[in-house]
Amino acid sequence: MEGYYARREWTGTPKHLKAMGVHRALAILYGVIALFVFAIFAFREPRGAANFEVPLIFALPAAIHGLIAFGAARANPLAQGLSVLAALLMLLGIPIGTVIGIYLLRNANWQRANAEA
Repeated sequence: MEGYYARREWTGTPKHLKAMGVHRALAILYGVIALFVFAIFAFREPRGAANFEVPLIFALPAAIHGLIAFGAARANPLAQGLSVLAALLMLLGIPIGTVIGIYLLRNANWQRANAEA
């Protein structure tokens, strides 16, 4: 049956967009934690550069996941490799990190849009 009512195969959300969503959520989560920790350490005595080292521990993963999400949105091969590396590191974070890492690894084999056509 051709035409308007023809049966179409739903392929679902592309894997690179699923990975992008996870990395974006992790970037936001780490960013919020970094801001919260910064707010706590900004008003500690004595004030100095040492109070800003702890928030950077959370700001760095936020920036990394943000960059991976940016690349994953464009199905960039470098972002794909970094996503796999981040997923492998997250496997060590039992139990939630392991679940997120497995999900990222399952969605790590995306291809460029030009290669699929």
